[in-house]
Amino acid sequence: MGLLSLGKPLTWNEAKKYAEFVQNQGILQFIEIYRNAKERQAECLRWGDEIEYMIVKFDNDKEKVKLALKAKELLEILNDDKN
Repeated sequence: MGLLSLGKPLTWNEAKKYAEFVQNQGILQFIEIYRNAKERQAECLRWGDEIEYMIVKFDNDKEKVKLALKAKELLEILNDDKN
């Protein structure tokens, strides 16, 4: 996401006109990033590096993927000194 400094946000109907283009560009960008990063191993994060992720649950029987809203619980576990 970027800062909207000029103009105004698109309405839903206006945005839908660009959905396929944005989706295709996102896929191409992911493939390019993956190709450049797939050989990396054991690199540590540096100051300013960002990680974005989603936790999802796969239901193979129904062929569905759902967003798992468990971030708070997982952060508590990860931040616990006992783990």
